[in-house]
Amino acid sequence: MMCGSQNGSTTAYRASVPDAKRRETKKALVAERDPTRVLTLGERMRFGRLLKDRFTYKESFVIRSFEVGSNKAATMETMLNLILYRLSWANYQMHVEMNKYPGWGDVVEIEHWCEAEGKIAGRFDYIIKLLSTNEVIGRATSKWVMINKDTYKPQKISKQVWDQYLAFCPKFSRLAFPEGNDKSLTKIPKLNEPAEYSQLGLVPRRQDLNMNGHVNSVTCFSFLLEV
Repeated sequence: MMCGSQNGSTTAYRASVPDAKRRETKKALVAERDPTRVLTLGERMRFGRLLKDRFTYKESFVIRSFEVGSNKAATMETMLNLILYRLSWANYQMHVEMNKYPGWGDVVEIEHWCEAEGKIAGRFDYIIKLLSTNEVIGRATSKWVMINKDTYKPQKISKQVWDQYLAFCPKFSRLAFPEGNDKSLTKIPKLNEPAEYSQLGLVPRRQDLNMNGHVNSVTCFSFLLEV
């Protein structure tokens, strides 16, 4: 596993085909097209919806007491968890910018869409707003790849998977960051050795593992904050 800091966190690990994302999006589409269908309890409790373009998904989240720090504002780990909870690809690059953090009891709305990024990667973009004022408080973009579970190397995405993935992508490219001020395109500089700040002995806990048995990217970011 590898992690990097400054403009974003970087991680690589094994992941499966994004079946969960496709199933969730298909359920939302079915519910919109067939209003007579009985929704599951999970669907009724979810504060999310597809927009009119059928490619952009919005969902609202209440910031709870255990998701804020001593300053009563949400932590970066909280925001990353809200952004990443619906994905099952392998994250190899991410860039997040927060203008300010929501506080305890605030409701945030996350707008999310996906696009192709080259031949082996998908790009996922996010815009984060305060629901009460519609103020944009953060933006994020990330790149995701499929990893071969035997070689642990990026794997070319098959045409079948691409066709399933692109069916949920907007017809025209759209970026979360304004093109004139897109710092996400800046390459993370190589760290000098020895590093100015370093810490050994950071060991993942059982609760840091995801369903694939790997440490997720949010935990890697938490390690960076500890250094």
